[in-house]
Amino acid sequence: MGLERRNNATEGALSEIRARREQGIRKPGHDTVGVIALADGHFACGLSTCGFMYRMPGRVSDSALPACGYFCDDSVGAVVCTGAGEDIMRGSLASRTFFYLEQGLAAPEAALRAVREVHSHVKGLHRIAALAVDREGRIGGAANHSEFCVSHADAQHRTAVDDITYCFAGTDKGIPEADELYL
Repeated sequence: MGLERRNNATEGALSEIRARREQGIRKPGHDTVGVIALADGHFACGLSTCGFMYRMPGRVSDSALPACGYFCDDSVGAVVCTGAGEDIMRGSLASRTFFYLEQGLAAPEAALRAVREVHSHVKGLHRIAALAVDREGRIGGAANHSEFCVSHADAQHRTAVDDITYCFAGTDKGIPEADELYL
C-alpha cells in the first residue's frame, strides 16, 4: 500500500540540467507564484514553486510550510513570500511579516520591516521578497533586490502594478539604498 517510488525528472528537465552544466552554469534557477485573495472580509493565500535545481530529493520548500512562505488570518491579513526558500525558512519571513501586521502596521511597512530583519540576520542571504495585504486591503511588497514583480486586480478585474509600494531593503550586490521606492 502507498505510493510507488519513482524518478519524476522529465527528459526536458534533465536536458536543461545537462546543457547548463556543459555551459558551466551552476547557479540554480527557481520561480515562485504567490496569490492573496480578499473577498467579503475573508483572506486566502497560496504559493506554488518550481523549486531550486540540483537540490536533493525530498527537499521541502518554504511553499509547503505555513508561517515560512505564507500565512493568513481573516482578522489580520495575509502574506506570501518568494525567493530563496532556505533563506525564507531560516528567517521565518512570512511569520515576521505577519507579526507586524498583527501589531497594526500597514502592509507596506510590515513587509519592509520583515525583509530588513531577515536581510540583517541571515548570513549569506540570497534574494527574498514578501507581499502582504492587511485587513484594510492595503497592499505592500518588499524585497532585498530590484526584480520583485507584483500585480493585482480588484473586484471589477482591473489590474495594476503602479500603486504597489516596492521597498528595497539592504545595499549589498548593487541593491538600491533601503527605503528607495520603486514605481
